[in-house]
Amino acid sequence: MPIYCYRAEDPAHSCEHCIETFEVVQKMSDAPLGECPLCRAKVERIITSFYSFTNKTKDLLSDKSLSRMGFSKFVKEEKGKYRKVT
Repeated sequence: MPIYCYRAEDPAHSCEHCIETFEVVQKMSDAPLGECPLCRAKVERIITSFYSFTNKTKDLLSDKSLSRMGFSKFVKEEKGKYRKVT
Protein backbone atom coordinates (compact mmCIF):
# COMPACT_ATOMS: atom_id res chain seq x y z
CA MET A 1 0.00 0.00 0.00
CA PRO A 2 1.23 3.52 -0.70
CA ILE A 3 2.49 5.89 1.96
CA TYR A 4 1.00 9.39 1.72
CA CYS A 5 2.49 12.51 3.30
CA TYR A 6 0.35 15.20 4.90
CA ARG A 7 0.96 18.52 6.66
CA ALA A 8 -1.18 21.17 8.35
CA GLU A 9 -2.71 23.81 6.09
CA ASP A 10 -2.32 26.42 8.85
CA PRO A 11 0.78 25.79 11.01
CA ALA A 12 -0.45 28.34 13.58
CA HIS A 13 -3.38 26.08 14.44
CA SER A 14 -1.73 22.67 14.47
CA CYS A 15 -0.01 20.22 16.80
CA GLU A 16 3.58 18.89 16.76
CA HIS A 17 2.35 15.89 14.78
CA CYS A 18 1.05 17.83 11.78
CA ILE A 19 3.07 21.09 11.86
CA GLU A 20 5.74 19.21 9.90
CA THR A 21 4.92 16.34 7.57
CA PHE A 22 3.53 13.02 8.75
CA GLU A 23 3.00 9.79 6.84
CA VAL A 24 -0.09 7.61 6.57
CA VAL A 25 -0.35 4.19 4.93
CA GLN A 26 -3.57 4.15 2.90
CA LYS A 27 -5.11 2.25 0.05
CA MET A 28 -5.16 4.10 -3.24
CA SER A 29 -8.95 3.91 -3.12
CA ASP A 30 -9.14 5.59 0.33
CA ALA A 31 -10.18 9.23 0.47
CA PRO A 32 -7.42 11.68 1.46
CA LEU A 33 -7.33 12.77 5.09
CA GLY A 34 -9.04 16.08 5.76
CA GLU A 35 -7.83 16.60 9.30
CA CYS A 36 -5.01 15.61 11.64
CA PRO A 37 -5.86 12.44 13.56
CA LEU A 38 -4.58 14.02 16.81
CA CYS A 39 -5.63 17.68 16.87
CA ARG A 40 -8.27 17.77 14.09
CA ALA A 41 -6.51 20.65 12.27
CA LYS A 42 -7.07 20.74 8.50
CA VAL A 43 -4.33 18.95 6.58
CA GLU A 44 -3.32 18.72 2.94
CA ARG A 45 -1.72 15.84 1.08
CA ILE A 46 1.77 16.61 -0.20
CA ILE A 47 2.93 15.28 -3.53
CA THR A 48 6.25 13.49 -3.04
CA SER A 49 8.46 11.41 -5.26
CA PHE A 50 8.68 7.67 -4.99
CA TYR A 51 11.63 5.37 -5.21
CA SER A 52 11.72 2.86 -8.02
CA PHE A 53 14.10 -0.08 -8.23
CA THR A 54 15.65 0.16 -11.68
CA ASN A 55 18.98 -0.51 -13.30
CA LYS A 56 20.21 2.72 -11.70
CA THR A 57 19.62 1.12 -8.29
CA LYS A 58 21.78 -1.79 -9.32
CA ASP A 59 24.51 0.68 -10.28
CA LEU A 60 24.22 2.44 -6.91
CA LEU A 61 24.63 -0.87 -5.10
CA SER A 62 27.59 -2.08 -7.18
CA ASP A 63 30.85 -2.92 -5.42
CA LYS A 64 32.62 0.07 -6.98
CA SER A 65 29.87 2.51 -5.98
CA LEU A 66 29.66 1.16 -2.40
CA SER A 67 33.42 1.48 -1.99
CA ARG A 68 33.38 5.04 -3.34
CA MET A 69 30.68 5.99 -0.79
CA GLY A 70 32.70 4.53 2.09
CA PHE A 71 30.74 1.31 2.65
CA SER A 72 32.16 -2.18 3.00
CA LYS A 73 30.61 -5.29 1.50
CA PHE A 74 31.01 -8.74 3.00
CA VAL A 75 30.19 -12.06 1.32
CA LYS A 76 29.33 -15.18 3.32
CA GLU A 77 31.80 -17.96 2.57
CA GLU A 78 30.67 -20.56 5.09
CA LYS A 79 28.77 -20.74 8.34
CA GLY A 80 30.02 -17.87 10.51
CA LYS A 81 32.78 -16.83 8.06
CA TYR A 82 32.60 -13.71 5.87
CA ARG A 83 35.06 -12.25 3.39
CA LYS A 84 35.38 -8.49 2.80
CA VAL A 85 34.82 -7.65 -0.89
CA THR A 86 35.15 -3.84 -0.83
